[in-house]
Amino acid sequence: LALKLATRYRVRTIDDYEPLAPRRQAEYLTFFTEGASVYERLPWLFAGTMGALEPPPGVAPPATRRRLLDLAAVRFVMMPAALTARRTDGGFEPRPFVGDDLVLLENPHVLPRAFVTYHTRPAPPVDALLAAISADDFDPLAASYVEGDGGLTPPSADATIRGTPARIVVDEERVVEVDATLAQPGLVVLADAFYPGWQATVDGTPAAIVPTNHLFRGVRAPAGTHRIRFAYRPWSVLAGAAASAVGWMVIAALAL
Repeated sequence: LALKLATRYRVRTIDDYEPLAPRRQAEYLTFFTEGASVYERLPWLFAGTMGALEPPPGVAPPATRRRLLDLAAVRFVMMPAALTARRTDGGFEPRPFVGDDLVLLENPHVLPRAFVTYHTRPAPPVDALLAAISADDFDPLAASYVEGDGGLTPPSADATIRGTPARIVVDEERVVEVDATLAQPGLVVLADAFYPGWQATVDGTPAAIVPTNHLFRGVRAPAGTHRIRFAYRPWSVLAGAAASAVGWMVIAALAL
């Protein structure tokens, strides 16, 4: 596929724009294929695509870690037919597609891209965390893993309340807005990558973003219906704008 063809048709892919994957994304998808967060065979690093689905010797196939794709809200997988012939079934269902060289698969187990959870657990080290959330019975709406203080209680035997999906109302490259209704204070999770520069507000009030289930973004919100807004505003852009403004002022002064 042409690298920009997906973007032209507003289809999100994992390898567009950024030739070097952010660390969390690389660890997440490396664990899916390798069963570990770092490569221990050629090419020795995650290059931004999953070009093969054969696991290393002695490692279970990626199909046993399909839950990672569920968590990332991956509904469709498109791959060359030759690669499909070598894959181990992970519960994906074939869908009609025009063309002999590509195969389209749909994931019937996909989880919502935005949801509410009322319980959190502290995240263990990376490999232990990714192993835990790749288990088929992991339910992020019942409890999710967060780094730092999630501000919520861990699940218990008498805590049966389960979260619900949230609704994405604005979905742009640099702004995502989510409407969520919470029965009690909880965490609104968006299955988009956690990365420095993203800022969040809850009904216009600034709120902290906590890494959730290693790769994703979580924002605490009180009970009730709220609008959670994610906006990409890295400090480097502001610094660059300020430097440009100063530069133009110096040029104008020298010209005068």
